[in-house]
Amino acid sequence: MTTDLDGIRARVVAASPLPWVIVPRSCTDHGEYYDLHGGRASDDPAVWWLNEIATHQDGDEGVPLDKADAEFLVHAREDIPALLALVGKLIEERDRFHGAWHNARDRAASAQADVKFMEARAPEAGERDAD
Repeated sequence: MTTDLDGIRARVVAASPLPWVIVPRSCTDHGEYYDLHGGRASDDPAVWWLNEIATHQDGDEGVPLDKADAEFLVHAREDIPALLALVGKLIEERDRFHGAWHNARDRAASAQADVKFMEARAPEAGERDAD
């Protein structure tokens, strides 16, 4: 599995900054629905309403966000950067251990070669001691 971490980081940087908040919108026969207000001050002309784009599809019709979906999206603004940081630390740790493993393997191979060399010379040393 290949994950485009650079693409994810770019989307995080491009997204509106915190805070993202959940605002109850309406109660219907189907339950309560929520708007997500994202990132910019309400008097900023660039204010956007995440719920306009964040409806899920039910057949051909967009369905308003329920609280669980809204909570997921609101927390993604903080959760994704936190997960990216953790993934970065894990990659660094993996690389460090990978390097250490290769170093230990190379030292073991060198020690094994030294042992074979010494074993090959051992009969010669024994013959000199007998003289």
